Amino acid sequence: MVFGVNKTFAKNLKIVLTILIFISFLMAGKFLVIYDIPQKVDVIVVLSGESGRIEQGLNLFHSGYAENLIISNSNAFTTSNKLIMNIPKNHLFLEDKATSTYENAFFTKEIMDDQHFESAIVISTDYHMRRVKMNFNRVFKNDNTQLLFIGSKTGYISNLWWSQNHSLKMTIAEYVKIFGNVLGIHGSEAKLRMYKLKEWFFHMVIDKFLKRSIHLGLEGT
Repeated sequence: MVFGVNKTFAKNLKIVLTILIFISFLMAGKFLVIYDIPQKVDVIVVLSGESGRIEQGLNLFHSGYAENLIISNSNAFTTSNKLIMNIPKNHLFLEDKATSTYENAFFTKEIMDDQHFESAIVISTDYHMRRVKMNFNRVFKNDNTQLLFIGSKTGYISNLWWSQNHSLKMTIAEYVKIFGNVLGIHGSEAKLRMYKLKEWFFHMVIDKFLKRSIHLGLEGT
């Protein structure tokens, strides 16, 4: 009798776990994307990189949500850049030391502390925002700075991330990087290690999963 109960419990547990895994799979893309409602803040922080980020930041800046702008990892930007040349120099801060999301947060905090900024809207690519929030909250955890996070919209399909090659790759890449950040892996060396891990993941997991699915599909026909 006890054996029967244990067998039933194990079966039900397996069903529950399968449902939870399936739900997590469906929600994986949406979890990465963050769009906080914009509010008036001291500064807008743009993590430069992919297209659309600086445009999103400038749109909020010119809409009056902040009087100051920080561009982190600003190597691609100078005060002569057409996108930012009309911003007063005493309201524009270019940070050029960051090589990772964690360092974006670290060096941004240095500027904010020096300028006595107490609130900020942080902007990056939409699928990057969960990792951005995780790293910024980690760096700013010991003060009362108000942080809002707004993703710059791309072609990323958060609700059907597995249906498009780009969205699939970005989703997997972000979770690999989140895992690495949790382990304290950051910077240029981390990017190389994460790239190798991502390539391994695609080769060992995704390719084999797809081949297995195709094989099972052929068997069922």
